[in-house]
Formats: sequence, structure tokens, C-alpha cells
Amino acid sequence: MQNYEQAVFISYAWGSEREAIVNQMDAALQKREIKIIRDKRDLGYKGSVKEFMERIGQGNCVIVVISDKYLRSPNCMFELVEIAENKQFHDRVFPIVLADANIYDAVKRIEYVKHWEVKRAELAKAMKTLDPANLQGIRDDMDLYDRIRDKISGLTSILKDMNTLTPEMHQDSNFGILYDAIEKRMKDSLATAAAEAAKEVKTAESTTVINAAPAAAVGGLVALRELMQSSPNVHAAVIEFQTDFRAVHGQVDLLGDYKTLHDQLHKLQFHCYNGVVDAVTGFPDDEKDIDRLTDHALTLEGIVEELKQVATQPLIPKQELEWIEDVDLAKADLRNAVDALDETSLKKALWRLNRILATQPARINLLLNYSARALRLPALLIALASVSDTLTSLKLDTNKVAAFQSGVDALSELNRTLSSLVDDHNMWQVLDFELRRIEASMDRNLIEFEMSWPDVKLKAGTLYMTNPDEWATALKRESHALDEIMNANNPSKVRRSFRSYQRRVSERFYRVDIKLKALCDDIRQIGTPLAAILEMI
Repeated sequence: MQNYEQAVFISYAWGSEREAIVNQMDAALQKREIKIIRDKRDLGYKGSVKEFMERIGQGNCVIVVISDKYLRSPNCMFELVEIAENKQFHDRVFPIVLADANIYDAVKRIEYVKHWEVKRAELAKAMKTLDPANLQGIRDDMDLYDRIRDKISGLTSILKDMNTLTPEMHQDSNFGILYDAIEKRMKDSLATAAAEAAKEVKTAESTTVINAAPAAAVGGLVALRELMQSSPNVHAAVIEFQTDFRAVHGQVDLLGDYKTLHDQLHKLQFHCYNGVVDAVTGFPDDEKDIDRLTDHALTLEGIVEELKQVATQPLIPKQELEWIEDVDLAKADLRNAVDALDETSLKKALWRLNRILATQPARINLLLNYSARALRLPALLIALASVSDTLTSLKLDTNKVAAFQSGVDALSELNRTLSSLVDDHNMWQVLDFELRRIEASMDRNLIEFEMSWPDVKLKAGTLYMTNPDEWATALKRESHALDEIMNANNPSKVRRSFRSYQRRVSERFYRVDIKLKALCDDIRQIGTPLAAILEMI
């Protein structure tokens, strides 16, 4: 896959209604933390217009505001042709078609072709009046007119076949539907980039796409599949361990499903629920709050779609996913609240979402961590080591063998990291739980704290006493301060000091939890090449 820029470009013709809708779109998407690149803001004084247009052509996501002026503008059509020639046109382009763009009538589309034929003929005629030595730069315009003339019919046919929605529909949703489509494209393209990097077994140049260890591990499994295709002996060696391959593949898929659930609940909390709570005060009288709730309703629809997709997978027991129905009901309540300006529906939506967020994130987090601990990577490594022994006696492609061996080493490193991080996570989780248990009784009396603290301090010390990092130094300092305050017979100071210590422990546990989830994402990447190997068995 080409290295498309991960930003959103807007290609449009300046002025009038076109400028107005672009300004609205720009503001709405940037409010949702989408990076928008526009010529008026990002080209810069004396910047190269051509280079900027070529950059748009290479963009991963390009919003194209199609108007009559756009289809007759050399610069705009240069951008559209560049987008098309960089492939994946349908996936990368997000059109908004204005009323004056006559692309839905074949006769009208022919008029655009004729327009560029006339422009080309006029330029060709003018060029004949000059000495060829004086046509520097003019030939480039002729080439551009040729490119536009050759492609405009096909491009407008593609655009008219796409369900682009009307400008009014986009404006009514505050561009929420457009945002969801762009967000999905960005996620899909990143996943595709990772897979392509793994297939090509790239080295240091590809580490900006995915981390070195998972990239090498994926590349090693890809190389193994290719070796299986070329050698019956390798194929037979893999078949001998097919049970281990299948078990790890299933566990990686399960890990991926739990990670998706975790991420969608995080999105539900921070990109939907919190915003709905903030918008309640002005509802239904404040137009801005109604607009915000409309945005959040669209976000919730996207979350429900993702959750239902996970629910179709066979690995997670259905009883563990019954709460998704409650999210769907909350979606209906929130939509009804916005459409009917109904406060009761809004309260029901908030009640449902609050109940879900009070229970499910912790439960899914626990299942995710359990799934990570249960992953049978050591068994897979034993199988791969046996396959590696088989390769030494065969005359095979040395590059593929080397890639396979590098992949085994990388997978071994992932396994060591996972084992260490899971142990670390478990210890912090136990400490966090113990401190929460003590904290629950602190307001009544200090007996539980005084009886538990010596043992807690001893166990906690193993996590940070020998660590030189700043977070560990801060925890040592908090621990010593708590010891001193205990002897001062001042209960209020003890409570404050304890809660300060507890917050630092919770913060560290959170950081370890984030690392474990990131590692789970890394390990998920081996699922695709494992599936490809299993198809051959």
C-alpha cells in the first residue's frame, strides 16, 4: 500500500455556496479532533501550488466538494485526477455534490468532456503560433488538459454512482455521517498498512507503521506460509503442530474481540456519554446543546454498529454480550430525545448508559487481561522451533528462511514481554484492589488501615523500591510520608496522605494497563498470517 498521508484534505472551488459549506464542514470536523488540511490555511505564502495539489492527490482521505466550477477548473480537476491515479479512488474520496454539478445526466456529463476538448483545442491552436523553444511550462498545461479530458467521463460516472447524500443532509447531521465514514477509513487503512508491511517483510523502513517486534513476527509467519508453498517437508512439519497453530489463532481472535469491546466502551464513555451529560442542562431549549446531542447520537450509532459486529463473532459466549442490547436501547432513546425534543427519552438514555458504564468496562477489562494471560504463545514457539530445525536440512530461499527465523525471535520477544507485563499487571491490580478495600473504611475509623498497612507496604515495595524511575521515587516518598504521619496521631492527615498514595498507585496501575492493552494490539497482528497458514493445512 502506498504511504498515504493520514490527514483529511478538502478539494473544492473557491467562492459562494462552495466556500460556506466547506467552512461549516471544516469547523465541525476539527471540533471532533480531525486534522483538516486546506489550501487557504496550509499552503503558505509562496508555497508551491502544484506540490500542494499533488499532496492532496496522495491523501488518505479527501473530501471533494463537486460543483460546476470545480469540474471546469484546471486546478480542481488536477487534484481529482491525481486522487484517481494514486489508486483506491473509491475508498479515499468522500464526495459532496452540489446542486449545480450536472453529473447525474449523461448528456450534461458529455458537456464537461466537450469543455475540456475545447480548452485543449484552444491551447493547441495558440501553441502553434509560438516557436517550440518558447513553450516551457505550456506543454505541462497541454498534458493536464489531455489527462482531464481522458478521465472526466469515467470519474463523473463513478461519482454519480456513489450515494453521496445531499449537502443539506450533511449539514443537518453536522457532518456526523461524514465523520463516521472518515474515521472508519482511517482505521481500515492503518490496519491494511500494517498487513502490507508484514507481507513485504520490511525492515527498519516499515517501523513507523507498526512496532518492530510485531512487524517481524508477522513477517516471519508470512515467510513460513511461502516456505510451506514451496516445500512439502515444511508443509508436513507445520501440519504436525496444527493443533497449536489453531489454538493460538483462536485465542488471538478472542483477544482481538475483547480489545474491540474495551475500545468501544472507552469511546462510549469519553466520546458520547460525557458529552451527553454536559449537554443535558440546556436541553431542549438551547439549540447548541441540541446540535451536540445530535452529534453524540450519531457517534452512539457507530458504537452500536461496532459492538454488534463483535457480537456476530463465535468466540465470545452470547451471555457475555447481552449488555449490547442495552446500548442499542440507549441509542433509540437518544435518537428519540433529539428528534422529539423529549426529556424523558434523554433521561432514559442516560440511565441506560450510566448503568452500562458502571459495570461493563471493569468486566471486559478483566476478560481482556485473562485472555492475554491464557494466550498459548509458548506452545506456538515450540512448534516453530521444531519447524526451524526442519529448515536447516533443506535447500530453501535463504531470505525467506532468515525472515522466518527473525519472526520466531520477534515472537519470542513478544512472549517474554507479555509474560512480564501480565505478572506486573496482576501485582498492581492486587495492590489497587487492596487499597480500595482499605479506603472504603477510612472515613469510619483507621483500624483497617493500621492493621493492613505494614503488609501492604511490604508487598507494594517489591514493585517500586529498586526502580529508579520518577514514578517509583514519588511512591517511595509518599510511603515514607505516610509512615511518619501515622506516628503523629492526626487522623485527617493520615487520610489525606493515604489517598495521595492511593492515587499514585492507581495512576501507575492505569499506565501498566495501557501498556498491556497496547501489547494486545501488537499481538493481534499475527492473527491474519496465522489464518493464512491454517488455510493451507
